[in-house]
Amino acid sequence: MAEKPVEFAKFAKICLANFAVIIACLSFANFANCGEAAGIVSAPKEEVVQVSSKPTRTTHFCKLLYVVDGDTIKIEYKEEKESVRLLGIDTPESKNNAKAERDAKASGVKVKDIIYDGIKASKFTKERLEKYIGKNIEIEFGNPPRDRYGRLLGWVYVEGKCLNIEIVRNGYAKPLFYGKIKYKDEINQAYVEAVKAGVGLWRK
Repeated sequence: MAEKPVEFAKFAKICLANFAVIIACLSFANFANCGEAAGIVSAPKEEVVQVSSKPTRTTHFCKLLYVVDGDTIKIEYKEEKESVRLLGIDTPESKNNAKAERDAKASGVKVKDIIYDGIKASKFTKERLEKYIGKNIEIEFGNPPRDRYGRLLGWVYVEGKCLNIEIVRNGYAKPLFYGKIKYKDEINQAYVEAVKAGVGLWRK
């Protein structure tokens, strides 16, 4: 009979221990609310800002009047007729002029052969832009926006693709860089691909 008080004491001690655990858990669960009540504010979660790797561009929609040659077009811009020289590329001359003579002398290629290639390059550009004559096309002007002859410099976009790069990729132009060229790497890569594939003017 003397053992019962001891057993009861053990039981009571266990109950008190469990009760303490329960109180601690409830206190932990309400810690955030208690913290707010005491003026304790947890640090806000840091926002992750997504940065696009695509280069941004500011473009203008201008009426296409006609195609001059492989790398030059005529547009209507701010109610004025303007020539636009396609940036980053150089197609052969399609007419016998001073530049064709200079290019022939520098390269050792006959003028008539340069003109022949120039006509093919002009044909490619005209075919790409034929259905847009009299309609607005998207143009991103260069930096600087004009060359020493007063012509606008630009990147032309057709159906979301840069026509300048497409002309090089199809083998009808060489890279030509002056001023700040935004898509220099893309132009160079397109040129390497065209020469390697033997397309356009590089066809053997």
